[in-house]
Amino acid sequence: MSAVVERTSSTLEQRLVLAQVGDSTLAISALWVSEITRLESANILELPFYQAPFMGVMHHGGLVIPLVSAAQVLQQVQPNHRVKTTVIRLGEAAGTFNQVGIVVDHILGSVTRADVPAATFQLVETLDPSPDEMMLLTQVSLSPEVWKPQRWVT
Repeated sequence: MSAVVERTSSTLEQRLVLAQVGDSTLAISALWVSEITRLESANILELPFYQAPFMGVMHHGGLVIPLVSAAQVLQQVQPNHRVKTTVIRLGEAAGTFNQVGIVVDHILGSVTRADVPAATFQLVETLDPSPDEMMLLTQVSLSPEVWKPQRWVT
């Protein structure tokens, strides 16, 4: 049984979930992805005093999921109001991103790392995206400041 679990984990490590975000493609390790869902945008509870890319929270499946805008992380134009929101909920393998929802335009599919030349990847932390580039979400993609409430400035 252990060999089967290791093989599945190894296979997931080699797969990437691809999502469209503005003019760019966001790649997330399939091992990090817990769930992909479309939810009503009206159900997003915006929280004051948090800076972008933090969008707010959403109740889903008995959980309160913090939402992060991939468009703002990638410095893309935020799409106009949508009735439905596509959310990639990350799991335990994502470490500090566990149970965080990444809001994207739509899901493109999945590929293996071997299908994508390494030179096409640009890590999100460089934050210099060019149109039609593929960005790889990593542990350092979001500043820890995102989770800290900001003070009201008068």
